[in-house]
Formats: sequence, C-alpha cells, structure tokens
Amino acid sequence: MTKRTPPQLRVVALPGERETAAQARAAVTPTMTAAATAQRYAPVKDVDLTALSAELTRQAAAVQAGDLSRAEEMLSAQAHTLDAIFNQLAARAADAQYLPQLEALLKLALRAQSQARSTWEAVSAIQHPPLAGYINQANIAGGHQQINNGTRAGNRARANPSSGANRWRMAGHRSDGRVPHNRFSNGGPGEHSTGPKTPEGKRRSAMRGYKGAVRPELRALARALREQEQALERIR
Repeated sequence: MTKRTPPQLRVVALPGERETAAQARAAVTPTMTAAATAQRYAPVKDVDLTALSAELTRQAAAVQAGDLSRAEEMLSAQAHTLDAIFNQLAARAADAQYLPQLEALLKLALRAQSQARSTWEAVSAIQHPPLAGYINQANIAGGHQQINNGTRAGNRARANPSSGANRWRMAGHRSDGRVPHNRFSNGGPGEHSTGPKTPEGKRRSAMRGYKGAVRPELRALARALREQEQALERIR
C-alpha cells in the first residue's frame, strides 16, 4: 500500500521578503487556511492545496467586486441539502417505535427545516437587500407620552440670562444657599398669584381637597347600627 504524501503548499515570497516571513503570512491568510480545511472535506481526493488556495482567492476577489452569484449558488444548494435531510429524518421518525427515538428524530428534522428556512432568507436578502433607513428619533410607548423635540427649557434659560426664569432663580437664592421669603419676587412665577378674590372663587378653592366626606358618614352609620344592636340585646 502506497503511503499518501501529505499536501504541500507552495508559498511564493514577495520581493524583499524572507522565507520565514512568507510562511508566517501564508499561515494567517484566510484563503490559505480555508484551503487547508476544505481539502480535508473535499469529495475529490488529492486536490492540490496551492491550486485550491488560488481558487478561493479568486472567488474572494469576485465577492469584493460585488459578484455574489457564487454565494447564491452555494446557499441554494445548501438549502436543498437541508431539505433532503429534513425529509429523511421525518421519514425515519415515522417508523420509530419508541417515544424517545421519535422525539430525537423530529427535533433534528425540525432543526434542519429551520436552517433551510434561514438559508433561503439569506438568499432573498442577497437578491433583495433591505433599504437602510436613518431615524433621528424613535418613540415607542404603550400609552400616552409627551415628546419634546425642541430645545430644552433649561438650555434656553441658560442661553438667555435675562429671562424671567433666570431672574427668578437668581433672586430666589442667597449667597449662603438659603432661600429668602420673597423668592417669588423680581419676575417670579408667583408675583401675580394672589389667590381667588370673589366668594365663588374662594368657595371653589376651599373645596379642592374635598373627597366627599364618605368616611365620617360610614362611621356614623356603623355607630347607629351598633347602638341598635345593643338595644335589641337589652330587649331580649
């Protein structure tokens, strides 16, 4: 029996490049390392490693130039292969006699089916690439929300030191950090807030915290029922 000769890769050094540097460059070149792996799985035996690496380099250059026909061909063939694996496993699962064997075969079959679907989606993405959209702001909420797309009030106040908000802020704080009693003076928000003046306005203002007085009425009702029960007990 003739001993098989291990595959050899012929590395051509670049001008001025040492042999060790050329070998190191070949060891990390993607097409050369992929050629060494593909040779072990290739259906054709004794494929020349240097020629295989050169072919992979040519196909990679085609992809870089925008030619994806090889990728479409490869993915289409893989999708058909995965479909064949799915049908084979599904047929074997139909003949299974035990539940664990049936479950294992169906899981593998459905996994192959999912991979075939993903492969066809990849083919569709190559033929019909999605349009890229640039969104400055996306607001997603389940209920009501408030969106302020303009300049923030704080930034406007800082940009205009003479605004009313800044005058109120500067007048509302002393140098020692304490807030004086007249913090709403000098253009503050409460300068003209004097409260209701008419009787109707005062009555409505007084009723703002009114909750209906239900709890006192319930207490009085419970007290009356308790007294009635005690009176019935005395009659008996």
